[in-house]
Amino acid sequence: MSEKRVTKVLLSQLEDVLEERDGDDRRKRDRGLPAHVNEDRRKGDRRAASKDEKPKA
Repeated sequence: MSEKRVTKVLLSQLEDVLEERDGDDRRKRDRGLPAHVNEDRRKGDRRAASKDEKPKA
């Protein structure tokens, strides 16, 4: 494949990717917690609780 052909292909691929990035990304939406979940599960993380407690020796 010639160098010009490769460059054209790469440029078209880059343009396609940039167009996709401009679109709405569902991961960026902040929907909060679902209605059936009372609190964030991470609040009950045992690692967070163990930092507050003194280590058992």
